Amino acid sequence: MIKAQGIHKNVGISDEMLFEAFQKGDATAFDVLLEKYQGVLYTYILRFIPDRARAEDVLQNVFMKVFEKKDQFHKSI
Repeated sequence: MIKAQGIHKNVGISDEMLFEAFQKGDATAFDVLLEKYQGVLYTYILRFIPDRARAEDVLQNVFMKVFEKKDQFHKSI
C-alpha cells in the first residue's frame, strides 16, 4: 500500500497512484486528492449553481459519492 501521509500534492505522485492508495484504504490519499481538486471543482459548480451554499452542498455530495463508490472505479485500459 502506498502511504500518502506527508505527501504534498506537488511531489510527483500521480492522481492514479493516489486513487489506488485510497481504494486500498489510505484515507490520507483521499485527503490529498480532495485538497487538490476541491477548489477547481467548486469553481466549476458555481458556473451552474451560483448560490454558494448550494454549490458547497453539491461539492460535498460529489466527494461523498466518490468516497462511497471508490471500489466501483476501475482503471481505464
